[in-house]
Amino acid sequence: TRSLEVRYFTYGILFGCGSSFAFQPSLVILGHYFKRRLGLANGIVAGGSCLISVPLPFFLKVVGKAIGLAHTFQVLSALMLIQIFLSLTYRPILPPSCDSQHDGQDKLGSRSMRQQCWSQTRKYFSLRVFRRKTYRIWAFGIATAVLGYLVPYMNLVKYVEKRFQETKKDWILPVCLGAMSGVGRLVSGRIGDCIPGLKKIYLQVVSFLLLGILCMMIPQCQGFEGVIVICLFLGLCDGCFTTIMAPIAFELVGPMQASQAIGYLMGLMAVPMTAGTPIAGW
Repeated sequence: TRSLEVRYFTYGILFGCGSSFAFQPSLVILGHYFKRRLGLANGIVAGGSCLISVPLPFFLKVVGKAIGLAHTFQVLSALMLIQIFLSLTYRPILPPSCDSQHDGQDKLGSRSMRQQCWSQTRKYFSLRVFRRKTYRIWAFGIATAVLGYLVPYMNLVKYVEKRFQETKKDWILPVCLGAMSGVGRLVSGRIGDCIPGLKKIYLQVVSFLLLGILCMMIPQCQGFEGVIVICLFLGLCDGCFTTIMAPIAFELVGPMQASQAIGYLMGLMAVPMTAGTPIAGW
């Protein structure tokens, strides 16, 4: 189709929903298999994504020139289909909660169909995690902090082209970000395992602080090489931020509620991250 509205719906809404449905379980399932080295496991999984995210833009650019935009979307969808087969390897091994067992054995048979549907809806959309004060502070704090998270990534290449008239080597910037993000995820995952309990939050706070300082330093760079150095450290801090998120959620609410905790956190983050770039441009 040539309709921009249809592409908003298909590639924007549908593709975005599918990506989120695939991303969150990959974080939650690790808590079923790993306890002491959960951070390292998250780092390996998150770092592995960088192996594809770094060369993918160049691959899509070549494919787009060869077969056109419409067929490029089809190629991208075919790559995403691989996750269907990978998801078949997920096998939850944690026992169900006592509440779900009680509902399934004692109450479900005596309820009407409407009551059963409402009970299942409340089960999967429970707000119980928000009863924990520490989780509320952490989740809303993260959501507030990521308002400008995507701004440098969205405008960095255009800024370099305009400021330094550099168009031939601007591809180096996303490569540096992606590569160092992979390194940061592996390193921070291992470091996170060495930090006991909720003290892992300090590692995330430090990464946020450094991200902010590095973003403020970008306009101060007098040369393209300086921007490259900042991108290296930006990727490193970004990897730390994304990797340590799931272990913190497991520490805050426990493994049985970690799925909902991570899901609500991602939902809260989506609003400011979506609004941040238009606000910065306005």
